[in-house]
Amino acid sequence: MLKVLFFSVIVFFISAGAFAQKDSTDKQIMDSLIKNYDFLKMLNNLGKTTSYFQVSAGVGNSLLNGNDLAIKTLQNTNIIVFTPSVGYFHKSGFGVAVNGYLLNENQETKFYQYSLSPSYEFSKSKVINALVSYTHYFIKDVYNSVSSPVQNDFYGSFSLKKPFLRPGISGSYSSGRSNEIVKIDTVLKIQDHRVPIDYIDAVIFFLKSFSLTASLKHDFNFFDLFSQEDGLRFKPEILLNIGINTYKIKHNSSLSDFNSFTKKKLKKVRHILTQLDNQNWLIQSAGVDLDLNYVIGKFNFEPDLYLDYYLPKTSDNRFTQIYNLNIGMTF
Repeated sequence: MLKVLFFSVIVFFISAGAFAQKDSTDKQIMDSLIKNYDFLKMLNNLGKTTSYFQVSAGVGNSLLNGNDLAIKTLQNTNIIVFTPSVGYFHKSGFGVAVNGYLLNENQETKFYQYSLSPSYEFSKSKVINALVSYTHYFIKDVYNSVSSPVQNDFYGSFSLKKPFLRPGISGSYSSGRSNEIVKIDTVLKIQDHRVPIDYIDAVIFFLKSFSLTASLKHDFNFFDLFSQEDGLRFKPEILLNIGINTYKIKHNSSLSDFNSFTKKKLKKVRHILTQLDNQNWLIQSAGVDLDLNYVIGKFNFEPDLYLDYYLPKTSDNRFTQIYNLNIGMTF
């Protein structure tokens, strides 16, 4: 990046001048520039010479973690989730992270699911950055509405580092199932008699999602905000999501005549009205991701907000807001 070159040139000239005169002010300036240079390298994944562990805790409204923003809007609930996480990232680019999802449902607070995410990140100097990852979600109760509708997510991304507006493209394949028990009280007319019936239908909801996302972003870097050991990066990004979501519904009840009641219950699942019978690729949504990362020493604070606008015709709310605040430490 130009900023790395800029810092290198300044450090070179200050170092050259230091041979002519040993001034404490010059040395302080040079030390500050070197620290900022190292911080910039860390943020850009340049000079990744060490392996590290990361422990963090987050709070937000997403049942899905990771870099795949396209699938986060597929969840069928909006609830506060606490997400502790631990990960190990090797200097070669390989990494693995484990997440727990702690939330309160029906006056009971517990971990409703866990996820395991192996990944590999490739960064070539100032040119490109690439990432591939796989996330598996371990669901404890498939009939609970707060469980993730996705159990397997394959994700890959590729972006350029050099331009002011950095273009990127990512793709993902996600699959999963969710279960629901629908209880219906109704009345049937049998031989001129009205008979009340308590009807129970166990529904299995299968999901497959393919997505491609084009993006543009720019990183704004700020150094020495409160001390000589801190820095902040603001990463606004605009995205266009193209994909296809296919759904299949299986009823375990033999009373198929009552499935119309069940379908009314399933309307709460986002996208089902427009995508259930349409299995063509289409532009699904446009989004804006606002990511802020503040680092001081070994600690980092990262609030993130993703705003998604669903483009196809639908009777549901088109806007989805996914937010998260993460606090972590590396060692």
